[in-house]
Amino acid sequence: MKQQIIIIGGGAAGLTAGILLGRAGKQVTILEKNPTCGKKLLACGNGRCNLTNLQMGPEKYHSPQRDKVWEVLQTCPPDRIRDFFYALGIPTIDLQGWVYPACRQGAAVLKSLRAAAEAAGVRIKTNEEVISIRKTEQHGYRVLTAGWKYDGDLVITACGCPASEISGASDTVLQLAKELHLEAVPFTPALTSLGLKGIKCPDWAGTRVQGKVTLLLDGNPVRSETGELQLTEHGISGIPVFQLSGQALLGLQEHCTAELLMDFLPDMTEQDLHAYMEQTGARCPYKSDADILYGLLPDRLLKVVAPKGASRQQIVRSCKSLRLSIREHRSLRQAQVCAGGISPDALTPHLESRQYAGLFFAGDAVNVYGDCGGYNLHWAWSSAFCIAEEILGRKES
Repeated sequence: MKQQIIIIGGGAAGLTAGILLGRAGKQVTILEKNPTCGKKLLACGNGRCNLTNLQMGPEKYHSPQRDKVWEVLQTCPPDRIRDFFYALGIPTIDLQGWVYPACRQGAAVLKSLRAAAEAAGVRIKTNEEVISIRKTEQHGYRVLTAGWKYDGDLVITACGCPASEISGASDTVLQLAKELHLEAVPFTPALTSLGLKGIKCPDWAGTRVQGKVTLLLDGNPVRSETGELQLTEHGISGIPVFQLSGQALLGLQEHCTAELLMDFLPDMTEQDLHAYMEQTGARCPYKSDADILYGLLPDRLLKVVAPKGASRQQIVRSCKSLRLSIREHRSLRQAQVCAGGISPDALTPHLESRQYAGLFFAGDAVNVYGDCGGYNLHWAWSSAFCIAEEILGRKES
């Protein structure tokens, strides 16, 4: 009899594992709680589906057990992911290291994964929300949903995390971990916008500006990022902020003082800015200090960095080193990914539970997240490959 494998979750990791195992002759059933599989793939990379990134390194990933995570990632370099999708009929393009499908459409990626799963004989059961996993006396597992039970020799849990406003995102893995007494970490937002205090955010809302942002925890610089910043009614967003947000929110959770140090003119020093304002003021004596900066910064931002009554020195400091306290995070639903999930310490190097032989965890179900730029999808693909290769390398009992 064929080895039966139950996969909980039909997202990036679940579909990929299903394809690899189904092609090898395993009997695979994917249980998906939503009406269709892979809905989050349609939103990745603003709909373009950033598959992976050529600038791969351990510093791109965040986990208390990053070394263990990196061991998995090293077995699946970006070119292997590109080859996998090329074989599915999805050629890829390299945009400064960020790898996308050539068509730049996540829908094409999802359609190809679904077609490959069907061709591999994978059975996909939708609208099946898993509520329990139980070890059976026959050395296998029984997976219970609200309306049915599924028996399998092995189980892969790839049910994702509660990030995103897409319906169906959930913390199912934490519920299962509690039932099985597995070590897990509560989910917190990562790759998300940040709320601020001590500043009138509505004054600058709707502004986009190139800048540098540095995260300070208890006054110590942790990480800096440069790029387009999006100033919002509630705080600040944009890829540079997303890259810092996970560490910032974990810092708040650990009762650190979390601040952002803003540099809205990263290509100028304070001395350069002083000189510019002095020279422009001499040429245009009819301009106020705020008016002098109209050629450098958006007018809505000037309401914040150059308010009425501010001295030139205060304006320069606000432009180059505005220090802002992080007030709060938005909800999990407004994050792109989460920190949290099953601890890598609870798993073998092949992502199998140390307590339950034959129970694996993949993708967002594991406590690791990556930077923006395809790193989180790369983890999903890599974890699926790692698990599938471990299963296929074993002799069936």
